[in-house]
Amino acid sequence: MIGVNSYNNGDFMTIAFNDGPVKEVGGFLNYATFGYGDAFIAAWDSSNNLLESYNLSAVAPISTPNGFNDGAFRGIVRACDDIKYFTMSGAYIGADDVVFHRGGQICDVPEPGAIATGVVMLGSLAFGMTRRRFRRQSA
Repeated sequence: MIGVNSYNNGDFMTIAFNDGPVKEVGGFLNYATFGYGDAFIAAWDSSNNLLESYNLSAVAPISTPNGFNDGAFRGIVRACDDIKYFTMSGAYIGADDVVFHRGGQICDVPEPGAIATGVVMLGSLAFGMTRRRFRRQSA
């Protein structure tokens, strides 16, 4: 069982996958709901980019009236292995039986230089087509 109380100070708990990224991560979660704010889970890539984030209180609420240590399984599933970190935040959020799986398929992330080159190529192609069309109309 792991947990975090970030009600007053904005703390969060991070689970890092040091042996390589994963495709799926989740656990049996529960959180306090009365006046303590919302509970959040998030997945991050190896460059610290946010992949997905969910406000559990809004999109997948866990209701355990009069329950003791009740909760529900919540997690994040991606198309390929790109989750390097998983965070939980919000007041009094706890997790038990945290699991993760690798799918065996690493995501191809385009480098910024490749993206810029593609944009320049598309711009050049559009300019050439516009110029050719202008010459045909002038003739």
